[in-house]
Amino acid sequence: MRKYNYKSHILGSVALLTMGNAVITLPFYKTENPLPVFLVSSVLTLFFVLLCVPVTNFAFGYKDGFFKKAVRGIVVALVITAAFYGAVSAVFDYVSFIKEIQMPKTDAVLATVALLLLCAVFIKCKNEAVLKTGLFLAVLSQGALMLLFAASVKLFDFGEIKFDINITGFDIKGSLKYFIKYFSPLLAATAFVTLTNGRARTLNMLCGTALGLINILIVLIQSVAVLGFATDYDFPYFYAVSVFSAGNLFYRLGGLVYFVFFSASAIKIALCIKAIPLIIKSQKRC
Repeated sequence: MRKYNYKSHILGSVALLTMGNAVITLPFYKTENPLPVFLVSSVLTLFFVLLCVPVTNFAFGYKDGFFKKAVRGIVVALVITAAFYGAVSAVFDYVSFIKEIQMPKTDAVLATVALLLLCAVFIKCKNEAVLKTGLFLAVLSQGALMLLFAASVKLFDFGEIKFDINITGFDIKGSLKYFIKYFSPLLAATAFVTLTNGRARTLNMLCGTALGLINILIVLIQSVAVLGFATDYDFPYFYAVSVFSAGNLFYRLGGLVYFVFFSASAIKIALCIKAIPLIIKSQKRC
């Protein structure tokens, strides 16, 4: 791993983590003017990753000293917090989707237990296996998103999309809220990559994050262009796909949505969970 042979795996895994539960709940859809909020959130997220990479590389580098130990202590606390929060929020949102949409007749406890068992599997498997799984799921999810977007183009009403990018204080407040809730766990992903692969590369992490944000934007545009601003939808992307689906076709396309949501949630949970023991072990070696 220290030879940096897993660039594409890291890129795909980070893209899925960025999508995470944001692609499920699509919070930007429920704002009055989603584009400015999304743009500000994206800028904050990319700047955050740009800052995280050198800080984590420095904190967990080979040389040591009082200043580095102090930085490492702060980073460790932040990573554990971000990883725990990211995993819990992803589990909560995905279980909510399962309970309300995918399997409404299934006991929520059963769905939660099944997802926790999946988490246990990720804890036991090697870090390299998580990255390889991330790349595999990312490629399939990317294809599914492109197919669903192309299939819905004929139903787009671009008049529903507001291209006004005047940013207000309300937009900034909403952007900060969404950044903290959905994208702050990228710190855990950066720490995971740093401790697994020897160091994190800025371009690799930025490209993965940017790809995840682009996918969220694609989902957002599709949802707005198909549904308009019917803000009572809790899972707008699912309903945007169901609009142009009927009969057997619906079940096939609906299955693609389920797969995308599962992939994004599973990899976000996996990276967050795997980051915690790595961080703890790194402290024991100090």
